[in-house]
Amino acid sequence: MAPLDMFEAMERTQLGKDMLELSERSPLDIITDTFENDRVRALMLYTTCMWGLNPKETGLGFFVPLLLDRGMNKAYCQGGSHKLAGALAREFVRNGGCILDSSQVNKISTQNGAVCGVELWEGRTLHSKVVISSLDPQTTFLDLVGTENLSGDLKDSVSGWEDDKWSYSTLHVASDEAPKYACGDPWVDQSFMTIAGFESMDQIIDHWENVIAGKLDLQAFGGHSTCQTLLDPHLSRVPGKHVSFFQSHAPYGIEGGWEQRGPEFQEAVLAKWQKAAPNMTAENRLMTALETPEDIEIRLPNMRRGSIKHGDYNPLQLGCFRPNQECSGTDTPIPGLYVCGASTYPGGLVLGGPGYLAANKVADDMGVARWWKPTPEMEKYRRTYLD
Repeated sequence: MAPLDMFEAMERTQLGKDMLELSERSPLDIITDTFENDRVRALMLYTTCMWGLNPKETGLGFFVPLLLDRGMNKAYCQGGSHKLAGALAREFVRNGGCILDSSQVNKISTQNGAVCGVELWEGRTLHSKVVISSLDPQTTFLDLVGTENLSGDLKDSVSGWEDDKWSYSTLHVASDEAPKYACGDPWVDQSFMTIAGFESMDQIIDHWENVIAGKLDLQAFGGHSTCQTLLDPHLSRVPGKHVSFFQSHAPYGIEGGWEQRGPEFQEAVLAKWQKAAPNMTAENRLMTALETPEDIEIRLPNMRRGSIKHGDYNPLQLGCFRPNQECSGTDTPIPGLYVCGASTYPGGLVLGGPGYLAANKVADDMGVARWWKPTPEMEKYRRTYLD
């Protein structure tokens, strides 16, 4: 939906008007005006912006209630996140789909300007009138379709796509005991996520600005930790032992490179973590494994430069501009090619929205009856703002 159309739709209700007013403000302004205590502000700002919002950028205020609600109602997929992928795969196969999980696509084939299939790395060609890509825009259009098959405007918009402003470095730890935090509230040890290392809101902002600049101040950084085995004991192969992680925002292109900086960053994380949870000593730790932004890109190549959302969240890469105005409706200027995934509206963070919208569009274009139904909440939104 174009910005003017969205503005008119939201004007229909008082809640919509409130959201429009909120949207014009920055996360930092909203958090500062809403809360008084600096540590509470720090907690709320971190929870709001941890997945990639610039705290000082206006036009993003609508994310504040959305991400605060998400942060306060975090959920865990029993058995690990791959269980969700497995469940979706079983549903796909149950409805007649076939998954080739060891076949990499090398090229999206076109004929007379329209999609006609994909070429696989082992030499096979799969013919199809429709190809749906959940990859980032650069991979889909520049690498797989090819610049020679793109219009000038589409090529320019894809080439100008900006990666996430920061990535993440995660230290995984296996230990005898779960972290026990030095805090007067015993419930802290049971929390889903514990933020540690920051003493003020300004320190968090300084850390993020350092990361955006490609730096890490090992004396003034922080992050969040989760003990997964408190939620799912089966993740430990040895009964009674624990696995946890400490994750911090980090630059992909860090000064000095991750091969050199990784070990010292790991030691800084361990020291920071032990200060917050004194029992996380060397004697308690059984094994450690550090995943850097470079490792994210190696494991998931479409997360270029460790971009977990396949592209930055800023006003020019959201809504009808995600990934661009020609493709934000999931169909593209190339007949038969559709896009979904984190780089398309409404964005990343395991929403399911991009895939749902693409499935609807393909079904409508191909004359296929949908066997899925929208939720009552989606129907209410459609009636209120779209009809």
